[in-house]
Amino acid sequence: MTADAPADPAAPAVHREHARVVLRHATSTPGAARRFTRNHLCAAHASQALDAVLVVVSELVTNAVEHGQPPVVLTLICNVEQVVVGVHDSSTSEPRPADGDVPWYSETGRGMQLVEGLSVHWGVSDEGPGGGPGKGVWATITLAPA
Repeated sequence: MTADAPADPAAPAVHREHARVVLRHATSTPGAARRFTRNHLCAAHASQALDAVLVVVSELVTNAVEHGQPPVVLTLICNVEQVVVGVHDSSTSEPRPADGDVPWYSETGRGMQLVEGLSVHWGVSDEGPGGGPGKGVWATITLAPA
């Protein structure tokens, strides 16, 4: 398990409806994406959906780094009822949940199953970073009732 640095406690709790970052294409990128997410979700979203959003961010960014092509762009879109996580990269190869059961000893193959289980919807678009070639993978996480 990866231990990430906590969100900056001095950062103001501001509701951001939209946040975007271009990430490096490196093995450390999923951790950087989780830190960005912690620092850019408002307090209401973080208290209701942070764990699910962090898992989805981590899985989608990991897939983009392992199977995609740079640049990798993470977008968070928030509204009152949901958070949409989008990850774009320049590869046109679409992610798919593993067919059948993944062996218990396997270190890979469960990411899209996790995304599917934690989100109410997920999908793939044929638009890469900045509207160029590639793909975007998105997932919608519904906020828990207050």
